Amino acid sequence: MLLIVLMYAFLASIFVLGKAALAYSPPAFLVSVRMLLGGALLLFFYRVVQGRKTRVAFADFGLLLLTSLFHIYLSMVPEYWALQYLAASKATLLNSMKPFMTALLAYGLYKERLSGWQCLGMVVGFVSLLPVVLLKQVPGELNGNLWTLSLPELVLFGSILTGAYAWFLVRKLMRKGYSPILINGIAMVMGGTMALAHGWFTYGFYPLAPGTFLPFMGYIMLLILIGNVVYFNAYAWMIQKYGITEVAIFGFLSPVFGGFFGWLFLGEQITWHYVVSLAGIAYGMRLFFKK
Repeated sequence: MLLIVLMYAFLASIFVLGKAALAYSPPAFLVSVRMLLGGALLLFFYRVVQGRKTRVAFADFGLLLLTSLFHIYLSMVPEYWALQYLAASKATLLNSMKPFMTALLAYGLYKERLSGWQCLGMVVGFVSLLPVVLLKQVPGELNGNLWTLSLPELVLFGSILTGAYAWFLVRKLMRKGYSPILINGIAMVMGGTMALAHGWFTYGFYPLAPGTFLPFMGYIMLLILIGNVVYFNAYAWMIQKYGITEVAIFGFLSPVFGGFFGWLFLGEQITWHYVVSLAGIAYGMRLFFKK
């Protein structure tokens, strides 16, 4: 279980590093560079270091393309766009709702039943978001109110939903015998290409300001190491070993680390809103996974 705790610490650091990297690059370009380089690194490791063949059955190509779309492009480009307007600590807290969204997808797509405790846990979790949703933490962030969310928050929720759905696709490919390294490597290259095309039409081919290349690439290297190499593959391995819901139960740890990292590296304030929301989500998860 220590590995799961470390994995969620890595996830929290990804939000903080991504927030810092956005000071140098538009979202789509950041995602494209990170994914193309990270995916190429994984495929190099898989093909050259491990000496394994990168063969994909023609019948599985459509599933792999769909995985690339949801796992990378529709998940990460909106996430980084929203992160421009939200505090990293707030983004990690909203991201902790992924277990509940995963359960709703399992119910809707695979007809998995939800118990009374699970329904109550989801209600408690969603209600617990209200204090932090109403809080404005960074300049330019739009305030929510009791009935509405700001556009960045809605976009982030959408990216969390697509990301949760993508792990079902990844698991399906793994059950067909594909390595998580191969799946993630190909998905990153294909999804990164989609993001590159998006950025090309939106910002141009090279949107970096003069003198920002080196700090930008420094953050990219850290994101690749922590996110692409460690987190993506560790999560894929763990959902295969323990199951998606069993791994997701520890998701409340991500905002714990996210709040600490945001305070330590970005100077973000941790207010009572954040603590109350985090405690409520943790309690909601306890109810959700109650036997």
